Amino acid sequence: MKKIVSILILTVVILAGTTRVFGERFEGLGMNIDLPEEYYNLKAGVDTNDSKVEFYTALMQTTKEDLAAEYKQNLVLYNGISSNLANEIYISETENNLTKSIFHLSLASEDRIDKVENEIKKVNESQGLQITSQETYSNNGIKFIKTVSTKSKLTIYQYYTIINGTGITISLHSSDSSAKIEDLKKIIDTISFEELQEKPADITLYVLIGITAILVIMVLVLMYMAFFSKRNEDDYEETDNDNN
Repeated sequence: MKKIVSILILTVVILAGTTRVFGERFEGLGMNIDLPEEYYNLKAGVDTNDSKVEFYTALMQTTKEDLAAEYKQNLVLYNGISSNLANEIYISETENNLTKSIFHLSLASEDRIDKVENEIKKVNESQGLQITSQETYSNNGIKFIKTVSTKSKLTIYQYYTIINGTGITISLHSSDSSAKIEDLKKIIDTISFEELQEKPADITLYVLIGITAILVIMVLVLMYMAFFSKRNEDDYEETDNDNN
């Protein structure tokens, strides 16, 4: 009997210490990810006008309108806040010439990866953050750039990748150091994409080839016209000499 009670107590302790997760799908990215169930999705709350938002805006000394504007400006897809209010998870997307040209970070050359790392550093430094570490990490065929940065008591753990021409950032912000990089890694390792598209052909290259071909044809036409004109002049001079 004592053995059964001990097993039951142990089971309860294990379950209590296990972080419950829920699967989230981001339709626009075709991305599936498991997120901690204890986190409240403030972004979804703002979008649906949830009554709980007032509690968080009061604590954060902001307004729902300001949050909505911030989410829109930074293309935030998810903003989860932990139950102790000390940790936040952000998922955001971006699309620009660099992400489109790389298309998949896992296929990028070392020079391209270095360029992306430098861009991440610039963004962090512009926000007053100090980079403490930066390296690449791969899982399930997806390559990420893992960055840790700090500012005063704030620590930000960030994973960044490029999939199907879109840059995706998943970051964990901790104001009391209760969160660790391993906590975010567990989330990252659950990520999957329903479709990895083939990188489209570089239209710029085809345009350059087309322009070059047109220039070559124009040169040939001009050479032919010049030759034909010269030949007509020679024939005219020859005929004129014969007549004389």
